[in-house]
Amino acid sequence: MFPEKIEVFLRSLGFFGPLAYILIVFISTIISPLGCVFLWPFALLAWGFPLPAVYTSFGAIVGAAANFWIARKFGRPIIEKLITKKGMEIVDMISLKEGLKALFFLRLYVSYAAGLKKIHFIPYFLITIFFSFGI
Repeated sequence: MFPEKIEVFLRSLGFFGPLAYILIVFISTIISPLGCVFLWPFALLAWGFPLPAVYTSFGAIVGAAANFWIARKFGRPIIEKLITKKGMEIVDMISLKEGLKALFFLRLYVSYAAGLKKIHFIPYFLITIFFSFGI
């Protein structure tokens, strides 16, 4: 019963349904523990395949870009609050060892870490798009 209510709600938003869903994905990408995986089945029910995949990828890509610039602008203290100090220590260790290759393995934390490192935005963003769409 509950899944049908969410599907009906998403459909009732009309044009704004996909925009609301993309916004939720975007926010959940910035606030890592939040996550939006639980919404994917409802989005599939509301819009069928492949639109939810496109909406999810778009929200995640824009969220990852925001994470990069949040880290670049506000630095390590804010990132440690968003992903924990231990999470940053793991990212530091792997990124020191692997450099740009770390982007391929640490998608969850790397959007923040890339903003703190000397990684340029364009390579970071292209890798993000590559993995978001599974190209």
